[in-house]
Amino acid sequence: MRSLIATLFWLLSGSSCSVVFAVDYRLSGPVKCGDSSRAPSCGADATLSDAQHSFDKEKGNITKCLAQRSTKSDGPSLERLLSHDTCSRMTLAVLKNLCDEEKTVGGEDGYFWAPANQFKNGTATLQILLSMAKEGRPHDGHIIIGSTESTVKETHLALCEVYSVGGNTGPPRACVTVAIITPSTTWLRGGYSDGFCNAMAIVRPTGAIDILFEVITPNRVDAFLPALSKMMTGMGLAFEVLAGAKDRLRIRSAAGLRNSAVLQAGWREAMDFDVDLDRENDRILVNGVAHVMVARQALGNLDQYQGLDDAQRAIYATTFDSKVRAALKSACKSVVERDAKTLTCN
Repeated sequence: MRSLIATLFWLLSGSSCSVVFAVDYRLSGPVKCGDSSRAPSCGADATLSDAQHSFDKEKGNITKCLAQRSTKSDGPSLERLLSHDTCSRMTLAVLKNLCDEEKTVGGEDGYFWAPANQFKNGTATLQILLSMAKEGRPHDGHIIIGSTESTVKETHLALCEVYSVGGNTGPPRACVTVAIITPSTTWLRGGYSDGFCNAMAIVRPTGAIDILFEVITPNRVDAFLPALSKMMTGMGLAFEVLAGAKDRLRIRSAAGLRNSAVLQAGWREAMDFDVDLDRENDRILVNGVAHVMVARQALGNLDQYQGLDDAQRAIYATTFDSKVRAALKSACKSVVERDAKTLTCN
């Protein structure tokens, strides 16, 4: 197959020598689309003006926080996250969307733009991005393409979702611009991430956490029992199976007050976690409900329960969500994640 490589060159003058700047990308497609032209790759684009305005707005935080970040950092500490520390949450958002939110500016994750040299790991990330664009190969369910909205003086690189099955890669979908490259400046998308995404977790007014999935599969419902039982055991939960059959499965579990396996040292937790699976036509509906209360360890003999605050609730929601997701996937010979809620399992 003929290679589709787009190369853009700019001549940078104003000095004693000329520098040729080039960006190669293997694939390109529309990102910003009007009503008359829709394609799977259509998503969210940003203009150079958008990036510059965003940087002007966030420059104070960027200057303060990004300069403090270490390229060797393993991520923000839980203590700082729980205190809603702004600097702990600031990060690059180039090789992935934060919590699957496909936006260029704003949103729940507060996307912003800044020149690559404003990020501690901006240069290294940019090199990875350029390599992925040039190769045009999927990585971790994503691919980098050049936007057809690019001009001779301004290249837009977009992060797209993509399915790969048996070595065959489908078309790019839901693309979002994450880099804008000009002769003088390379702009990258950043954002605010606490490392925890609610995904398919829903919090009730009572504080209960709902976990919702749909699994498209011909398998029996009880085929998922071993994986879910292993998950419960791994979480230190005592459980019982109330109903296990071809089309219905009920698992109840609980843990008495103990040192928290989820929060940092100094917290104790008590919880119950129920998981119900029901067959509905071609899919299995998965509904998990968790109730958690916590207590500080420094209260002597008194176990004084308290509800979760927003940050703690997000941590538990993400924990339950990821555990159930992993268990469901482990029960499948092959699995495709269609979106945050839906899995195809064979």
